Amino acid sequence: MTDAEFCFNQTSRERKRDGRGYFNKKKRGGKFVRLPSDTLTRKEKAQLNGEVKLYSFSKPMSWKDFIQMPDDLKQKYMDTLCEQFANVPNELIAHSMGVKQNQLSPFLSKHGIKLKRQTNRMPTEKFLKTEDGKAWVRWHEESKKPEIKVEPIEEPVVEVVEEPVAEVVLDADDKVMRIAQMLAPFVGTGAKVTIELTL
Repeated sequence: MTDAEFCFNQTSRERKRDGRGYFNKKKRGGKFVRLPSDTLTRKEKAQLNGEVKLYSFSKPMSWKDFIQMPDDLKQKYMDTLCEQFANVPNELIAHSMGVKQNQLSPFLSKHGIKLKRQTNRMPTEKFLKTEDGKAWVRWHEESKKPEIKVEPIEEPVVEVVEEPVAEVVLDADDKVMRIAQMLAPFVGTGAKVTIELTL
């Protein structure tokens, strides 16, 4: 037996063995892929969901709401403030949350939250004189305005009282005149009208 024949027979033997093994393989689950959540009831699936929380970056946030947010949203809130009001000092951010700067700054550094300012730090008095500072003040004043709720105005109900119509007795000439007035629009149109009168 040559080397080529030996190699061919060996390859054929391995292929037959692999094919027979795959044919006799026990397949579990049939045609469908099953997941552990398939057997759960609706109530059990609802218990797996977390609580839905909404965070608004369009108005100043309180310290209590800020510390309850996930770290990535804390960073996003700070980025939003720095983009909207460039170079806003830590003192003003802390004041808007209702805490002091010596409480905010260590908290930010502990959680790895960095403020992305465009330039170096600016004193609070100097910042408030800039356009961004004036925008910051307006932003706070607008958030303190109470929301005006518009209630629908109830229109008064007007009762319509129908008065009895007095019967008017027309003589024959008046009836003829009314019929003539009713027919006036049809003059010149070529319409054929049949009238039956009882006087």
